[in-house]
Amino acid sequence: MGFNPRLAPYTQCIVMDADPAADCEFNAFRFPAAGRVLAINFCNDATIAASTNTLLFALGKSAAGTGTFATMASKAAATAVGDSVPTAMTLTSAASTMKFAAGDWVRIKYDEATTGTWTRMAFNIDYLIGYDV
Repeated sequence: MGFNPRLAPYTQCIVMDADPAADCEFNAFRFPAAGRVLAINFCNDATIAASTNTLLFALGKSAAGTGTFATMASKAAATAVGDSVPTAMTLTSAASTMKFAAGDWVRIKYDEATTGTWTRMAFNIDYLIGYDV
């Protein structure tokens, strides 16, 4: 059996370069066909301190790009992350079986729990299209 590139995982990179100065939720990308998320990693170019920069962010699924947010993975508000340290986000148990239909959106939720802030942050989302959905 040969390699089928249509069944290979893809990576979507979302780069954010400005603090919204408030809590927000926005669409990251839309699934063009049925699929599933395999892994989520992020990296910030400055330290996120557990005691002073207490921000929470989560990635989730939304069928219409608005409304219900089903969390796939999150970074807790009191979790420190080092400067430019790639960090894997653990998928929730629901995410391990979460399927995306064509047109479903991956969304990012950002919550400044207290004085939370970030500088320039990137998310890498590994996903499959069409296989095992």
